[in-house]
Amino acid sequence: GVTNAIGAVASGVLQRASVTITTPEEGRFRVHAPGGIRTFGSLEEAAAYAEAEARGRAEALAREAGGREVAVTVTRADRVVSMAGGLDMFVESTVTATAAGRPRMG
Repeated sequence: GVTNAIGAVASGVLQRASVTITTPEEGRFRVHAPGGIRTFGSLEEAAAYAEAEARGRAEALAREAGGREVAVTVTRADRVVSMAGGLDMFVESTVTATAAGRPRMG
């Protein structure tokens, strides 16, 4: 019993959630989140919304998995293509939130 309890504390709870941002046309950025799809007029607005959605989902998953004192980190990976003439074109972005916490005991 004690060995199992020590193993549970050492292992922790880790959950991830990802949200994708695409651009269906110039000047429009679409966030594909678990709760649905929303369109924004700027990448900054879309990224802020995507981060909040990913963060909230990862934290909820960690708590559902028995985590407490959950800390969330967020990363964003943009995919940009270089075009002729030195222009860069945004293709998509993946926002990933990782929630980690200690497991509840008992």
